[in-house]
Amino acid sequence: MHVNSSILLLFLLSLQTAFGQYSEDVLDAKARSIPISWGKHIQDDFSFRSNWSYPEGVYLNSYGQVSCDGFCPEEVSTMKDTTGRIYDDSLRAFYEIVDTTHNYHTLFARGALYEWAGSNYMNFTRNEDGTLKGVSECNAATHSRLNIIIAKDEVQAWVSYNGITERKTYVFPLKSGEFQLDKKLFKKGIVKATFYFEFENHLESLVPLNCEGMIYKKIDAQ
Repeated sequence: MHVNSSILLLFLLSLQTAFGQYSEDVLDAKARSIPISWGKHIQDDFSFRSNWSYPEGVYLNSYGQVSCDGFCPEEVSTMKDTTGRIYDDSLRAFYEIVDTTHNYHTLFARGALYEWAGSNYMNFTRNEDGTLKGVSECNAATHSRLNIIIAKDEVQAWVSYNGITERKTYVFPLKSGEFQLDKKLFKKGIVKATFYFEFENHLESLVPLNCEGMIYKKIDAQ
């Protein structure tokens, strides 16, 4: 079926007006780019990458045991007593089921975004066209996600927001910003970068949206 391009464009614009968003597929093609500032040795404090966290829902309980809550597999429910203490004879089996990995932080970010309490992780995948896409992780308190695409000497950025009360994904495109990337480490497969982004807010035009921080992440082999 042939669809008139003018009709399609009007449809996309009507979606943006009605919902303050583009779909992410549409945005990937329309996202605004800014030039990358290549640096030899970025001197900012990247000590955050020495910090680590357990996976979501895993914590140290009052008995000094690494336990889980909320995100626990069903099969471990019988391995704890009513106070949350893991039975001694169940400890080995418990840790064979529950992931207690020390996940070192790859992102340090501050932002004025919807339902944003910070994120400690950004993951990268390499696309078929050679570009690199980074996506920050959400958590129980953070429902906005930072997205970036590194392409040659430019970077695209946007925020996707999935509110806890709505079944919609709002996408806020880049308005302006800065992105500095360590060129020497990038050639070795490591993203070491500082950034500051401002985003267009189609929901509340007078409410600023921005995010700034640092990234240190080894690019996973494909």
